[in-house]
Amino acid sequence: MNSEPFGRTSEDPVSVIRTATPWEQGSEFHLVECPPKVERIDSPWDRDGLFFGSGSDALRAILMSGMISRGWKRLRVPSYFCPTVVHALIRTGISVCPYKSWYPGDEEGKRELEVSDGDVVLIVNHFGLEPEIHIEAENGGTVLIIEDHTHDPWSSWAYNSRADYCIASLRKTLPIPDGGVLWSPTNQALPGTPLLTEEHRRAAGEKLRAMELKDSFLRGQVSDKSEFRALSASGEKNLCGSEVSAILGWTAAHLGGFPMMEWRKTRKRNFEAFAEVFSSEPRAKLLFPSSSIDCVPFSCVILFDSAERRDFVRFRLIEANIYPAILWPLERPAISDGFEESIAASRRMLSIHCDMRYTVADMRRVADAMARLSTLDAGPEV
Repeated sequence: MNSEPFGRTSEDPVSVIRTATPWEQGSEFHLVECPPKVERIDSPWDRDGLFFGSGSDALRAILMSGMISRGWKRLRVPSYFCPTVVHALIRTGISVCPYKSWYPGDEEGKRELEVSDGDVVLIVNHFGLEPEIHIEAENGGTVLIIEDHTHDPWSSWAYNSRADYCIASLRKTLPIPDGGVLWSPTNQALPGTPLLTEEHRRAAGEKLRAMELKDSFLRGQVSDKSEFRALSASGEKNLCGSEVSAILGWTAAHLGGFPMMEWRKTRKRNFEAFAEVFSSEPRAKLLFPSSSIDCVPFSCVILFDSAERRDFVRFRLIEANIYPAILWPLERPAISDGFEESIAASRRMLSIHCDMRYTVADMRRVADAMARLSTLDAGPEV
């Protein structure tokens, strides 16, 4: 990649986070060591939660069940949403239609949604930044609501939801190779319990092996990243298979041993540590929750003034073993034609991990590097 016109400075911004020992920030989870005893907490889905191989599988399962048993025909999805999941939902055969939703930098948070009687609407708590959302059908019609709580599964919104159905991809916030959950806060019928498919077992097994190898790398026991990276990529590619699957046995056995609420507090603490160092300015803006009421960000979302600056900063961070995410790349959106704001925002955003793997010192170092890179004199307009 050509980093011009930004270039490098005499005091290299990424030098502040290079370390002598193996270290990474971001990317996939490794096997995280948990406390020997964890206080049991109630999760929003404890009463009737049904576990699946992934969040996509949970969504596909309820859609296929609803089409057969209740005649569902159309699903409304946010214009700013994961295209891989959207493609998986299209494969169920339901008609998928976008609506204008929140996107990075959308300060007013306006939504334009006209629903027809019988529509199914997917509502997403984007990055844990949004307050609770309510949608009602016009003219007394019936609209069914599915909420996606992937980015903050233990929020008060998730606990107190009155949606017809809720889902969460648990592997996004927990160190597990697979796993999604479906539940109904309003006691709606759930689909049948899925079987573990061989396709999913192999894919999740690759993800688990990649987590083990990454843990060995971070402990300094192996020096080559290539094997765990290849395994992780292969497993991810095949995780959402042709058929809906159950969760891997290893994952199901470990879910009860995680300190979910402590890790949620750590995520909030790490976001705040990053925010203390990274001062938003016109070239790069850190997005904050729209409400202070029990909102815990999933990550530190940065919106840059241009796609070129975003790409430059991302490239330099990767050089220093910091692996930010792009959530989500909408370069080839499945259904977002006509929603230019969402597409443009996806080209200018970076998501910096702030989960329980990192200390306050880690987050401050990364924030300092981000701030230095973001404010480099760009020379000519980009």
